[in-house]
Amino acid sequence: MANLIVLGLLGGIGSGKSTVARFFQEFGAVVLDADAMARAELDREPAKGAILKEFGTSLLDEEGSIDRERLGDIVFRDPERLRRLNGMVHPLVRREVRRRLEELRAAPGATSGAVLVLLDVPLLLESELNALCDRRLFVEAPLELRVERVRAYRGWSGDELERREKNQKSIDEKRAGADYKVINDGALAPVRAQIRAIFQDLISRPGNP
Repeated sequence: MANLIVLGLLGGIGSGKSTVARFFQEFGAVVLDADAMARAELDREPAKGAILKEFGTSLLDEEGSIDRERLGDIVFRDPERLRRLNGMVHPLVRREVRRRLEELRAAPGATSGAVLVLLDVPLLLESELNALCDRRLFVEAPLELRVERVRAYRGWSGDELERREKNQKSIDEKRAGADYKVINDGALAPVRAQIRAIFQDLISRPGNP
């Protein structure tokens, strides 16, 4: 049975968490992306039917899938509707994360060696999944750079970034909840070097985790 070390990923929107996850995967970590799991659940039952009943069939795109941008425009302007959406999707994601962790522990050929699992959950500190983490890592990035990134990749303004982050724990709370910090100021080589050091520290630590 594999000895899993579960590292939770924290950071503000646009801080570069996906880049950090990619580097961890390069060094041998298993990445569990809760946002990708949630996207998959949106187009599967029972979540899809419940979402269309709650928010209307106008959310469907030309392929018959739920348009996440349209859905986000609705729920991030209404905390109660966001709460209801989370109630439909989050339990399914939590179940899938737990299933994947158990699968990793019991995988054929698993040894007693340490396996690092990076848990990328957008609302980790607010989630029950936080309790599954042995350690947490915070991605530090300047606000100006985060605004540039969300403007370029998502078409958001700074106000939109601020509005969406009001539905999450504050940056200070995320930073305070972390055991490690990676500084991501836009240069990839230093980020990769920091992640290599953290990966090695976690894997080589006696009596992991």
